[in-house]
Amino acid sequence: QHANLRAVTAACSLTKSHTMLARIGSALRARPFLGACTSATVKTSAADVMVQTVIEGRGVDEVDRRRLAAFSIFGCLWMGAGQYVLYCRVFEALLPARTVLHSAGKMALDQFCHVPLLFLPVFYSVDAWVRGHGPNEYTPRWYYCG
Repeated sequence: QHANLRAVTAACSLTKSHTMLARIGSALRARPFLGACTSATVKTSAADVMVQTVIEGRGVDEVDRRRLAAFSIFGCLWMGAGQYVLYCRVFEALLPARTVLHSAGKMALDQFCHVPLLFLPVFYSVDAWVRGHGPNEYTPRWYYCG
């Protein structure tokens, strides 16, 4: 009798989880831009907290909040909003077909235009701004990468 109750409880939990995931999926399809901003903000913030606590060995109370703010702002504004527009609108308008050649073209645009001309300058600008520095102080950091 207890085994049947556990089986019914597990089935209900799976149904509730499936329903919740279906609602989230439906909301993301209805508002992809908001979904991109939200997921990128959560992802970059969580990644920075994990790096600071697990890899760098800081306690939760020792987390560099300015750095976390830089990653959170960058995650929302560039990784979420900016890259959504770039990849889903601009790249698709420039290379709309889904062929190997078009995929290679999108990859080349990303690696040779987006990353050096937009991604790195935007990241280091946000980082400098959050830390209270001016634009002259971030240019050398991204310009001499590599």
